[in-house]
Amino acid sequence: MAVNAQAKSSYLAGTNELRQDSELDAALKDLEKASLSDPTSALVFAGLAEANWMKYNVTKDRSSLERARDAEKESELRYLDTGAGHRAAADLDATDGRYEDAEAELLRAEELEPANAENYRRLGFVYQKNNQFDKALRALRKAVELEPRYYKAQWRLGTLYSDLGRYKEAVEHLSETVKLMPALGDARYDLAVAYADTGQFDKALQNLKTAQSGAKENFELGTILMYQNKDGEAIPRLLAAVKEAPDSYVYWMQLGLAELRTGRRTDSDDANRQGLTLVERQLAENPRDGMARAFLGYFCGRLGQTDRSESETKQALQLDPHQLTVIWMAVQTYEMLHTRAESLAILRSAPREMLEDLKRWPNMADLTADSRFIELTAVTTAKKKEKRQ
Repeated sequence: MAVNAQAKSSYLAGTNELRQDSELDAALKDLEKASLSDPTSALVFAGLAEANWMKYNVTKDRSSLERARDAEKESELRYLDTGAGHRAAADLDATDGRYEDAEAELLRAEELEPANAENYRRLGFVYQKNNQFDKALRALRKAVELEPRYYKAQWRLGTLYSDLGRYKEAVEHLSETVKLMPALGDARYDLAVAYADTGQFDKALQNLKTAQSGAKENFELGTILMYQNKDGEAIPRLLAAVKEAPDSYVYWMQLGLAELRTGRRTDSDDANRQGLTLVERQLAENPRDGMARAFLGYFCGRLGQTDRSESETKQALQLDPHQLTVIWMAVQTYEMLHTRAESLAILRSAPREMLEDLKRWPNMADLTADSRFIELTAVTTAKKKEKRQ
């Protein structure tokens, strides 16, 4: 099961590069070299499977995924029960949507390597993908407890808190991620988003300035300007975002809204039609994508397809009732359709931080001034205080 002396240096170099997200091609090269030096090692082939799987996630090249599958099988043939092998199998199971199988693989990896934070980090990801958020939190907290200076564990926990609407806790862990890896542009972007979600726009902008310049940074800059009622300034940023990432229906949605708010109705309708086409394409590939369906409901509403808008939004909430983006988009849609009771009904389960964020979003001024919304916010705040005591 061990790696022989001839392959050891290449194997360690490759696995370290994977762990630290260094040059992926270099990791592949080192692990391929190790496999030639020790073709009997299950650990080497498990590492090679992980490297090819990561390559697939970056490039979406199916040949990398097939190489990952082949390497994982070779690892199993050499020795069936290694932590690295179970992690590689779990990656592939999760890619195929077999989250229960991935969980079983990672639980066995945890039994074999109980002090390895990576087992818990990946387990947290699997639980999150399977909408088991309490289990995801426990797993990721354990990963951070075992290895607080492991930036991937801090990063994953921070993004989970963001997804759950617990923005202050997201800021805490994403700030730690940036301290550990100050040159990591993607982590700085996630931190900027968390700061924006708490209304700390100056800190959000500071982090965006040091993040990589690209579509998502332009999108977030445009969004912050929209929070500040600067839609005319936001539009060039959002146009740059859709130019760089024309297949993002999220970017087209935000552009359409900014154009609508500046009186450019024709341009807004064009953006919404483009978003509608893209989201329908996404749903053709994955009909159970609740987030995509929530955006579909929104686009239909903007384009005057009221009945379909209501139907698609209802389906989205059935598919992902606790997903905050689904809730956020459903509220935007119901407010557009003037169905306030539906907005208030779904917000009863929303976290307090999301209710506070809605107060900052200009389109929601009428909703957040409603006495029923104010009462809902007070009840949610009281419940959170009780939970802390």
